Amino acid sequence: MCIRDSKQTLPFFGTVVAQDLVLFTVESYGENTNGFFSRYFDGSDVGLTKGSETIDGVTALGSGLLLSTTGKAALPPALVAADEDALYFDAGSYGTTTTGTWSMFFDGSDVGAGRGDLKSLHYSPADYLLANFDRTLTLGNLTRTPDRVAACDPGTWGTNTDCTWGVAHQGLYDMDLAGAILDGYDEGSHWWPVDNGVLAPDSSPVK
Repeated sequence: MCIRDSKQTLPFFGTVVAQDLVLFTVESYGENTNGFFSRYFDGSDVGLTKGSETIDGVTALGSGLLLSTTGKAALPPALVAADEDALYFDAGSYGTTTTGTWSMFFDGSDVGAGRGDLKSLHYSPADYLLANFDRTLTLGNLTRTPDRVAACDPGTWGTNTDCTWGVAHQGLYDMDLAGAILDGYDEGSHWWPVDNGVLAPDSSPVK
């Protein structure tokens, strides 16, 4: 999970800032949810330090992460991204000492999303990027509002992104939440990467 505030204090953990990700390991759900927090990703270790580099959306991809930021991000050695882009983090290690390298995965301005802020994203095993933005955009022949998810079917990923946009989900109308801004999105179970393999939905490290 990430936070929207510049920093926040979590019980039995300490301070987390908006460029970090924390893992909540669940011991019980419901009205008396119980568990503990641990540091999953320390953004300052890998160049995320400014307010504009607040993590906006994140999803797992293989042993790495895809994430978007709330504004312009300048990352080592010479990568510059905007808020409509998705960056790939190729991890060397996670946790209190995070290491890895960055590359451009999805350049939103190449495919009509230059006016938008990529709020949430999910990478599908079928090689689609599912995304939603903070405002109404015309993506190819589609018009997508902030409560609707679009699917980017790629020709190429990277600095010269090319994809065909399609309808992923009609949105939140059936749940009477039409007009809301979708702030997070997930489809199915994630297998989140950790140093010794991937983190399964039950929080057990597996290979």
